[in-house]
Amino acid sequence: MNLVIFVVLVALFVALTPGVLVYLPPKQSKLVTSLTHGVIFAVIWTIIHKPLMHLSRNFHFMEGLETKTDPKKDSKDSAKKH
Repeated sequence: MNLVIFVVLVALFVALTPGVLVYLPPKQSKLVTSLTHGVIFAVIWTIIHKPLMHLSRNFHFMEGLETKTDPKKDSKDSAKKH
């Protein structure tokens, strides 16, 4: 698993735990409050996960995945060297 994504996911979960940063909706049952915070978490994660994946690929924080190279570019580069 990507370490950056993992850390952001944990931080987002903790921040959106009911009563940590926000208590929505006020004066409701624990179930309604938890469901509301779960929906907020899902919406925020849906918005930020693609930019985070793109950012982490730029910094090569992906574990176990190799970046694919363009074979045409590699052949051109090797032709220039010879």
